[in-house]
Amino acid sequence: MPYKREGKTVFVKRGERWVKKAEAKSADNAESMLRLLRGIKHGLKPRESKSCGGPAITIVLGTLKRRKEKNGKSEKKKD
Repeated sequence: MPYKREGKTVFVKRGERWVKKAEAKSADNAESMLRLLRGIKHGLKPRESKSCGGPAITIVLGTLKRRKEKNGKSEKKKD
């Protein structure tokens, strides 16, 4: 999916329109978030430490986790 940044807001293109995905504390953090999102699209597996990427890593990992749960591929085993 294509991503773009306007100021400190990150948008994703869904269909014909741009939808707000996240808002960072600064424009530099938003740029880092874009690099992370684009890297994940191309196969990057981010570390799960909050020290490497700040809020971007938390948002992206949360999105991936929700997507897996939605598709029925949750890693948690239910008894």
